[in-house]
Amino acid sequence: MKLQRVATFVIPMFLLIGCASQQSSKFQGITSVVDCAVSVKQNGMEVQSKRNGRIDVYELKDAPFRLEVPSVQCTLSVGVFRSFSDFQYVAESRLVLSNSGFSMAGSYDDRDVLFRRSEDPKVSGEWATIYDSVKMEYEGLCKEFGTCPLMIRAFRSYWNFVGDHDGGATSYAEFKRLTMDKQLNGVRGDVSVVVYTKVKDVKDSYGSDLNVMETHPMVLRFR
Repeated sequence: MKLQRVATFVIPMFLLIGCASQQSSKFQGITSVVDCAVSVKQNGMEVQSKRNGRIDVYELKDAPFRLEVPSVQCTLSVGVFRSFSDFQYVAESRLVLSNSGFSMAGSYDDRDVLFRRSEDPKVSGEWATIYDSVKMEYEGLCKEFGTCPLMIRAFRSYWNFVGDHDGGATSYAEFKRLTMDKQLNGVRGDVSVVVYTKVKDVKDSYGSDLNVMETHPMVLRFR
């Protein structure tokens, strides 16, 4: 993947997102919610974002950076989008529902890689029936949260947030490479990213895990 291709999708359409104030991470039916606000850090300093609708825009140097939340209970994962329309589709919804099967494989050796895979997140076409077996569970989630989570195919990686020694989850990830073979050094342009944090896990009728997640959409603008 070439970053210039990413920027071609992102830059012309980004101004279509309207401005809005940041909302708290609380939903109807949840009495206690862990603070899962996502911060971006570089050179040991927190980078302040510019808010555009639900999207945080971070201006970064072409150097390693960190994504971090206050608690490991947030169960972080990250997805990168090559298509801005796909990114916008997910970014507009604060709650999404996805099957755990869309989480991507990884290893200790590639935990510093940001981009792994990007596909259309919409549940349409041949995927239209993927959640048909969980209609009752879905209706229950809509009632519980006071809003219906957007059903998507959330291609995302949890491997970035695995610890060095014991393999346990961490509350942060250090990124040094854009792709497997491309370092961040020399990168220019915008990269569309959604950080997912855990809200609730449920089982479908086949025993598979379904993940209700909050979205934290951001554009990483490398200068």
